[in-house]
Amino acid sequence: MIHEDWIARHAALLRQATPAEIAQWPQAKPPPDRWPGWRRVCLAAFWDLSTCRTYSLGGMGGAIVGPIPWTAISAWGRERGLRGAVLVAFESVIRAIDNAWLPVETARLNPPPKGKR
Repeated sequence: MIHEDWIARHAALLRQATPAEIAQWPQAKPPPDRWPGWRRVCLAAFWDLSTCRTYSLGGMGGAIVGPIPWTAISAWGRERGLRGAVLVAFESVIRAIDNAWLPVETARLNPPPKGKR
């Protein structure tokens, strides 16, 4: 949907091609999932590693959710035989998932007061 909106707004830049024509271009299609096993491993690792994070109460009574410690991420990967560039990529993926998850979890734990929604 977002891709189609972008195409509609930028048709002049794309030589007035229609969305149907552009859909046939290789770059307009989503990339193939080349490593479905890798995705499963990273998601399983993320949920395992989520138990290592810290939770605390902030000064105004709101909950503060801490990130997954790097030491835990690295240890999880090394324990399963990841080394070198693969370990670095794994750490980056877990950190990216965690960075996307933290604001969502913080908002869930700190709902707005009733009457202020």
